[in-house]
Amino acid sequence: IDSLSNIGSKFKELCFPILTNSFNNDLLEKLRVSINWYSASINSESLNESFLFCAIGMESLLTTGRDSITKVLAENTAFLIAKDDIESRKLVYNTMCNLYAKRSGIAHGGNINIETKELKQIRYYLAMSIIKIISKIKADEINSNKDLITFLDNQKFG
Repeated sequence: IDSLSNIGSKFKELCFPILTNSFNNDLLEKLRVSINWYSASINSESLNESFLFCAIGMESLLTTGRDSITKVLAENTAFLIAKDDIESRKLVYNTMCNLYAKRSGIAHGGNINIETKELKQIRYYLAMSIIKIISKIKADEINSNKDLITFLDNQKFG
């Protein structure tokens, strides 16, 4: 987990107004929701609850409800935040699959205990996903949820 302690400064550097009267769309709403889940995770004292909040933040940002959530979430996370090489993408994909399995265990009443390193990992993935999307908006590469879905879908064939 590189530079996890610098996430706050990365958010600050973006200088990004999340919602304004002049620029409000479905993608910004997804960002707002996921940032709220990130914040709830930071403010919770329960490891399991914090972890679950990050997983919900990831779902709200990177899934569409059309396909298998685990597969789509893991793929989209890898396409968005991993380096372009296949090994990096595989690592993020497999890690996200494992993390999401833990989320399902917590949410469905399993006796799952989250370790601090797992919470830090999913929190990092959520923060980096938010940062990457905001960066793409600022670079005028994506401007709506449809653009984000198209971008992620295109990664599968690129």
